[in-house]
Formats: sequence, structure tokens, C-alpha cells
Amino acid sequence: MNWITENWQNIVGIAGGVVMLARLIVKITPTPKDDTFLAKIVDVLKSVGLKID
Repeated sequence: MNWITENWQNIVGIAGGVVMLARLIVKITPTPKDDTFLAKIVDVLKSVGLKID
């Protein structure tokens, strides 16, 4: 638990980068199935307190 609290900024930065990369990939693909999957992941991250727009 201490490791998480000490490295929280890095964890949030990595999560934000992964979501940004995923959004780019989702926009490239033509299917809506991946759009809904990414929306679910973003909802989970928002529920734990991350601000992702």
C-alpha cells in the first residue's frame, strides 16, 4: 500500500497515457464494439477517482 501512495502520480500518468493511446486506436478502427469497451474502462477509472475527459 505504501508503494501505491508513494507512486500515485506515476500510476495516474501511466493510466492517462494508456487511455489516450487507446482512444487513438479506437478512432482508427471502424467497429463500435471497441468504443463501448473503452467507455467501460474509462467509467471504471472515473469511479476510482481519476479525472479522464
